[in-house]
Amino acid sequence: MSRQRRGTPRRAARPGDLRAVVALGAAAAVVAGLFLAHYHGAWFAWIAVEAMVVLVAVLAERNGRYRGEGPEAPDGEWEPTAEVFDDPVTGERLRVSHNRRTGARRYAPEERSGPAQRS
Repeated sequence: MSRQRRGTPRRAARPGDLRAVVALGAAAAVVAGLFLAHYHGAWFAWIAVEAMVVLVAVLAERNGRYRGEGPEAPDGEWEPTAEVFDDPVTGERLRVSHNRRTGARRYAPEERSGPAQRS
């Protein structure tokens, strides 16, 4: 466990940090699997194949958290709900709207008025 200087704020881990670590680990496993397959037999190629699947999944993961369709939805009326929260990644305050006809939910940025309150 590393010691931290007094008074230095610690940055919270973000989802992008974990994604980067997993992508680097998968890339290293691809290289190791190909190396081992070349020198020790084709069985090790499965390590590379599985690591490539993980790498593609991490790189192709959708990066649009809490994003709805936008302010003008073509499929009906949006009703704002009482649910308001702060996005932990962007720090942006978002209000949830609901479409009664489709059951869809939308997350739209909201103006801040005073200190942030958690929902």
